[in-house]
Amino acid sequence: IYNSLVEISTTDNVEVWGMMFDDVASYQGPSKEVDDGNKLEFIDLRVRDYLYTSVESQLGAFQQGFWDLVPAVYISVFDFQQMTLLLSGEPDIDIGNWQNNTEYRGQFADNKNHQVVRWFWETLETMPAADRAKLLMFVTSTAVLPNGGFEALERRPGEPCKFKLSGVEY
Repeated sequence: IYNSLVEISTTDNVEVWGMMFDDVASYQGPSKEVDDGNKLEFIDLRVRDYLYTSVESQLGAFQQGFWDLVPAVYISVFDFQQMTLLLSGEPDIDIGNWQNNTEYRGQFADNKNHQVVRWFWETLETMPAADRAKLLMFVTSTAVLPNGGFEALERRPGEPCKFKLSGVEY
């Protein structure tokens, strides 16, 4: 669909294709042919139809279920960015926050400046964000942090779960 709509938007004389507004399920109006003067209106209608109208009943059911669980009065205090943060978690992994919320065990318990610990943090700092997210996923089973960062990680509700670096003798 995307490529077709891009083609419509960048082509002159779209009338020759014989497209009609009637072809869009949500169109309410007299029969009308798509031409260069109204092709952007057609594209807008087509996108709305594809992204919203075609899933309107499913979206309505989801919304009703959501409001049943979380009344609108509680959600209305948040803007969309705050809601995204609450639902999706922290998008960036702050290494300083990670370090401050790490528990050191074994050989590292008394020595946070152990060479291996320093190598770990130095390696983490040089990693691309995507690789940090993969490491986070490996050690915590989540690729994003909850709102509040590492100190908000929980094993179960109300039970904090610190990241642990354990040194083992070999």
